[in-house]
Amino acid sequence: MPASRLPQVELAIHMGPVDPLGFFSFIRSDPETRNWKNIFFLTGGQVEEAGADSSTSRYSFLGMKPHLILKTMESGTESTVIDPKTIHFEVSTEHPMDRLNEVLRQFRVKKPQRSQVPGIDRLPPFVGGGIGYVGFNTVHGHDCPAGSQDDLGLPDMYFVFYNGMYVFDHNSGAVMVCSTGFPAKGAEFKDEAMKEQAFMMALLDKYMELPEEEKKAPNVFDREPEPEKPEPSMSKIQALWGLQKSREALFQGDAWAVHFSQEVVAEDFHDPFGHFMSMTVVHPARYASYLNCENFDIISHSSERFFALRGKNLKMEPVCAILDPTPHEYDTDPVEVMERAAAKEPAPTKANVVTDAILDISEGLCKPGSLTVDDQMIIQPKPWGAILKAKLTGTIGAKFGAVEIMKVLFPPVTTSGYPRDHALDLISEVERKKRSIFGGCIGYFGYDGNCDLCTITDTLVHRSGNAYASSGILLVARSSIEEEYDLMIRRARAMVAAPTTLRGIFPFLAWRVELSDDETFLNKYKPFRGDESR
Repeated sequence: MPASRLPQVELAIHMGPVDPLGFFSFIRSDPETRNWKNIFFLTGGQVEEAGADSSTSRYSFLGMKPHLILKTMESGTESTVIDPKTIHFEVSTEHPMDRLNEVLRQFRVKKPQRSQVPGIDRLPPFVGGGIGYVGFNTVHGHDCPAGSQDDLGLPDMYFVFYNGMYVFDHNSGAVMVCSTGFPAKGAEFKDEAMKEQAFMMALLDKYMELPEEEKKAPNVFDREPEPEKPEPSMSKIQALWGLQKSREALFQGDAWAVHFSQEVVAEDFHDPFGHFMSMTVVHPARYASYLNCENFDIISHSSERFFALRGKNLKMEPVCAILDPTPHEYDTDPVEVMERAAAKEPAPTKANVVTDAILDISEGLCKPGSLTVDDQMIIQPKPWGAILKAKLTGTIGAKFGAVEIMKVLFPPVTTSGYPRDHALDLISEVERKKRSIFGGCIGYFGYDGNCDLCTITDTLVHRSGNAYASSGILLVARSSIEEEYDLMIRRARAMVAAPTTLRGIFPFLAWRVELSDDETFLNKYKPFRGDESR
């Protein structure tokens, strides 16, 4: 259908001020909405517009009242079409990403012109579409061997498509109420959209009439503490064996880097929403999400953009590993097999493991010469080099859209390793459990073709009164497996810690330093400085 004939999103503006977390807390507690399922809160989008501090995003999104739920189970892709009169189920064996593409093609809209919306300097990048996640094993089908654990049993992919959504602009203070009339068509579309908009504005007016003290998000430090030292799902001996086996493959040159993960489990965990509030206040992240699904909740905080698409402009911000190529004595563990592996031949060296991998993988997506590395920043120094964040931009070819890009780039190299197939085989062998959502991505696919997805790096799943928190590390040949194991467990445990404990842990994890402009950085980079201002 030509763009001129597409239905238009209805958009109303409230100039605030509205505290997004305070309003979200109101939605989760108000008698009219507190029992609703599939209410998602998401931050992320156009971080370049948020000012000098790129650790935060310009926009937050609150979605409610879906018209479609698309989820992938092992038996196939299941679509739940939500209608006031009927609920209809369809199961398909086609590729889940093809089904997602089909939904995005069917439900297309156009944005209003910026001139039609006074009071804001630009329209947000997302005014309607699907919000959800793609699990680590979804796209390419790499899975654990038979008999491996799947303690969560979650859908591999879960997206909820909304009729109504609040968009909070942190720069201007405006709240935009976006509404569509799906699944209605034709003349009924606008009527349904306006009806949805009226309902959402009434909720906002109800919130604004509250006393000032009641508009604020609850004090997270008044919460009862959750368990602070949950137990890993894999024993330390098993985890170290997996790290050793992975590092042996790295020494032999089978891979440059492998991402290893670990899950911890906390029983009797009863306040996922309060914990999301704690994480958001204590550990603000560019991408934070609370996904209240049918029978489970997801809390995710990430600083890593997987990819974003604005028209034909592609942006990626991977977390990378830099290996220091200068000769030095390799660290070895007191494990005999590792000593033998280290003695065979020097560990491979490669300047920028993950950035080079993503450039190789992405080259065919972009027009020749358009894919570039624009900026780099160290976020954690290591004895063997550094963990680094890079910014990559490019212009995609005419035949590619968000779903086609996902098929090529997924799973993220930063949560698998490189070469990706070898790293995925190692992960399948040594982790012995399905990663579920960890290592995948969370974000949105817009009805207008825009999308923004972050890599799931620190995440917590709440189900049946238990919390499952996952974290991981990027392993290279020179890594100390004991140190990396301790860091991995500390990060996972931090996801379920009390607010006071979180405050002490995450500044340590978030420190960062700027890269030198000197092109000789890879041979001799300047001293690191800590920055705990975030």
